[in-house]
Amino acid sequence: MGFRVSRDESGSDCRNIGRPPGAIYSRGDSAPQANYRSRRLRGLVRARLRGEPLAPVVPEGEGIVIYRDINFQAAAQAFNSDQKDLDAVDGACRRDDGENSTPNWGDCISSVRVNPGWMATFYVDDSWRGLSFTASEDVSNFNTISGPCRGGGFNDCISSIRISKVR
Repeated sequence: MGFRVSRDESGSDCRNIGRPPGAIYSRGDSAPQANYRSRRLRGLVRARLRGEPLAPVVPEGEGIVIYRDINFQAAAQAFNSDQKDLDAVDGACRRDDGENSTPNWGDCISSVRVNPGWMATFYVDDSWRGLSFTASEDVSNFNTISGPCRGGGFNDCISSIRISKVR
């Protein structure tokens, strides 16, 4: 079928497809939100303070593209390397950590496009741990894959991703 569920298996180039790095689009938007520059700057400052390298652009046709909503809708982000902790990657969902609300991709993925020649394994825990499934083709709805999360699938509960080229 293009994906498989497996148990426990024990970095980071990213960009928004066809948009400036870090731009978040809502369905139907044709331009970045008005505060794109200030959000992007805050994200770059946070990354630099954490000692993370700034994310280079992923070449077109490489890796995968994750989406916030099912059916490849809403905000999108491309990756061509492993993501150990999606909570640390600037993203489309806000998480209130008590003092700050930080936008990230942790527990925020609902669909994925997998470019030809690539595959990705999605994990419910960070550091590539916990229940997982592997996709070698597009998955339009993570709820259709039997899993441990709300609704019995993998929707909105992915914390890390392993991405590789298929040989």
